[in-house]
Amino acid sequence: AVTVAPGAVETVDLSKVLPKKEPLAIRLRSRVPVVASVRSVTGDDHSYATPVAPLVGPAAAPLVKGADATVQLTAGAVAAKATVTAYDATGSKVDGTTLTVKATATATWSPKKGAAYVVVEPASRGNGGGTLHGAVTYAGGGAASVPLTALPLRVERRRVHPGLR
Repeated sequence: AVTVAPGAVETVDLSKVLPKKEPLAIRLRSRVPVVASVRSVTGDDHSYATPVAPLVGPAAAPLVKGADATVQLTAGAVAAKATVTAYDATGSKVDGTTLTVKATATATWSPKKGAAYVVVEPASRGNGGGTLHGAVTYAGGGAASVPLTALPLRVERRRVHPGLR
């Protein structure tokens, strides 16, 4: 437990208690609103991970050429599933899998080389889908992380307007 005074900043070093080279998620619980991030150091590079909202629909992230990308998904209190698909720059599927994530656990998947972006589709609640949070991490010449957020979808339909005859 950490107590932080209003308007103050608190730093907590987790390097001694977290497993090395193992995918993980950090859950922060508070009775009042807080702002938090996780800073990681890889060589001379520093990267920051921010809070990730639950996936409520398909999400996508770019894959940086020359970097090793890893999709990381964390389930809530109930196990969850997601379909993860990688596409090349022309939109052709190059790789994919279905990830099953145990309750409160984190699962990872890395796409084949040559992929340009990845799409994550969480299973519906009635079809083995619990709550999922996710991000894509990049390594190679540095480190970075991009949270997965639901894609904005816009459905266009014809409009019918009443008219005079």
